[in-house]
Amino acid sequence: MSAERFLFPASVALTLIYTLGSLWIGVRRIDDTDRLERRIESARMYRNTLGDFQRVISSATTRAWRFHVTGNEVDRALAQQRLSDASDDVMRLADLEQHSLSESALRFGSDTAQASLQAVRRIIQHPVQGDDQLEATETLKRNRDHANAVIDLIDQDIESVKPLLSRHRTLIRSLLVYGQLVMIGLLALIFLTQQAEKRLRSESGKEQLRYTTLLSEIPEPIHIEDPSGAVVYWNAGAEKLFGIPAEQMIGRNADSVIDLGFGDDEQASGRLQHYDRAKHWNGEVWAKNAAGKSIHLERRRTRVMDGRQCHGVVVLDLDLAERKRLQAVDRRRQRLESLGTLASGIAHDLNNVLTPILMSSKMLARHDPKINQDALIDTITQGASRAAGLIDQLLTFARGGEGQHVDLDLAGVLHDTETILQRTLKPSINLRLEVADAMPMIHGDETEISQVVMNLAINARDAMPDGGTLAIRTSVQEFSKERLFSFTPLPPGRYVRIEVSDTGHGIAPENRERIFEPFFSTKERGQGTGLGLSTSLGIIKSHRGAVEVKSVPGEGTTIAVLLPAR
Repeated sequence: MSAERFLFPASVALTLIYTLGSLWIGVRRIDDTDRLERRIESARMYRNTLGDFQRVISSATTRAWRFHVTGNEVDRALAQQRLSDASDDVMRLADLEQHSLSESALRFGSDTAQASLQAVRRIIQHPVQGDDQLEATETLKRNRDHANAVIDLIDQDIESVKPLLSRHRTLIRSLLVYGQLVMIGLLALIFLTQQAEKRLRSESGKEQLRYTTLLSEIPEPIHIEDPSGAVVYWNAGAEKLFGIPAEQMIGRNADSVIDLGFGDDEQASGRLQHYDRAKHWNGEVWAKNAAGKSIHLERRRTRVMDGRQCHGVVVLDLDLAERKRLQAVDRRRQRLESLGTLASGIAHDLNNVLTPILMSSKMLARHDPKINQDALIDTITQGASRAAGLIDQLLTFARGGEGQHVDLDLAGVLHDTETILQRTLKPSINLRLEVADAMPMIHGDETEISQVVMNLAINARDAMPDGGTLAIRTSVQEFSKERLFSFTPLPPGRYVRIEVSDTGHGIAPENRERIFEPFFSTKERGQGTGLGLSTSLGIIKSHRGAVEVKSVPGEGTTIAVLLPAR
């Protein structure tokens, strides 16, 4: 569309350029043609006058010599009459010399003509032949030859100018004839261009209506901004979320109206820095609706680019309160799934705890005085305490808490998780926990972090059906510029890194990008819902962290979780 809209002005400009150019060339060629025609006409007049002069001089000379021989006064009178006619020709020659355009005409000159007249007069005035007659005869012969040469030059000059004059006339005719055809063609081009632009505008309008209709059917809040930030489209979802009708938002800056904010945490400045420059931006923001209520949003912002030029911005806002409620349901469901896995491992320990309790209670029921009742009571008390501890661990994992983010000692969380895993894993799997010294605190939810580690560990266990090594390691990682991990970019900063490694069969390359998709699973049917890793990714993102996946088929997999350090 960007090229087509210039067709009409380009056609008009081309028409004007051609018209002005043709007019300028035509005027120049008409002036040149007129000048050449005057030059030829002047040369012809000079040539004819010079020819007449030569003929009159020749006739006067003949009559003068007859008078010189016969003394007949009639010949003398005729000779003088011819001289009078020749004098008129000399005057015309002088006038033509002054206005002549022919350089050849200037080569004869009126002085030469006057010399011829004087020569004839000397012949008439001196009847006795002498030096004057001889000199006059030589002058007449020399001037006659000169006049003939000048006439030849004028003829050549005229012939040389004729082709140029013909070309000028042809060009003028072409401009008149073909120029009209070209003008008609350009006018037709302008007409067709106008029609094409109307058609393009109509198609563009239909396309815009189609896209607008499509966007209006999407329930999620979407709005479109021009490059300056002014709203050009505000769908029903945005109206519902912010409580502001579209007619009040068109032409206004949405970020200012909804009081957009990026939070006051350590990563806020990084999010703000990339907000206006990134082609694709995804992050959490805070805004206010029409009632002034604060809304926690996940914003996805895409700049529509044409090369380096931005044509607009498409913005999608998701209400995180509702989204987090649905995520909590999914996490609870996934925890219950994991709980079944854990229960099968803990059941054996619980049975070992209950057996001595049952046996001790039966012995106490006999009321045998030989039985050490205090020892049996201690056995029952210790067993009950151990059972309560096991059940408390299961309850803590199952109920999930209220999702409160507090400062956490990650080492304590991992040690508690290790205790549960030791009762869950098969004897063929060697569990190793390596916690770095002086680990910094993180800000998060203890249950959710435990769930992430548990999910990763269970997946690692399932990848080693024949046994192997499951290692959980921690370290501190710091980088000075933004880093892109498997699924999320992280701003510069200091992060706690939790690695869960196994020596299992690894992840096939074609599945590596899909393992965090909801309901995607490589396990056999009935052995998992495919929510474990997707739930873990959601928890990690809610903690402003990222995931890194490394896997070698046949050798094992390492999944690293990076969480901002306090």
